[in-house]
Amino acid sequence: MGGATIGVERPAAASRPSRKQAVVAGLTGTATVAVIAAVVHTFASAVPFPPVAISQVLVRTTPGGFDSFFIDSLGHWAQRLAVIGTAIGFLASGLLLGLLIPALILRLKGEVRVAGIFSLIPLWLASIVLYPNPPGSLGRPAYALAILPLFVAGGLVTAWSYRRLAAATGAPAGPAGSPWNASAVPVSPDPPSPPDAPM
Repeated sequence: MGGATIGVERPAAASRPSRKQAVVAGLTGTATVAVIAAVVHTFASAVPFPPVAISQVLVRTTPGGFDSFFIDSLGHWAQRLAVIGTAIGFLASGLLLGLLIPALILRLKGEVRVAGIFSLIPLWLASIVLYPNPPGSLGRPAYALAILPLFVAGGLVTAWSYRRLAAATGAPAGPAGSPWNASAVPVSPDPPSPPDAPM
């Protein structure tokens, strides 16, 4: 007997975004945090730029002989290179943190925005733990609260980037049924079969 087939959702050919798309989204998030942090520090010097604050701790904890060698060899460039290296590491951490996004999306049942924010939490915690609490700047608790919105914004950009990359390749950004899963392709119902010819 002929009849209409109930419409179902058929996933696109790619079942999920690739690791490359995840790490690109993570890098986009950390870059966003760095840019916003630089703007905030420009207008509120009491909120240190995270890579600079982290580099100060790394320089202080470096063994004396090792530190002295680079200072004697490079002079003032030693501190500058430490800041540049820390900034690169800060940005590059997004490459690893982005890999957390697919697993977080599964655990959070498709909440891509929350997954993007959570993916940057390790970097936020590292920025707090390595904060040197310099004179004239915010204390550690106040600093943690001051930079939290920066990481939330970066996480939202991470989620947006991840979703756009997933949509561009036809891969779902989240589980089926998620409002962020824009790549499920609806299957149109089959047309009804013509009635059987009378005998």
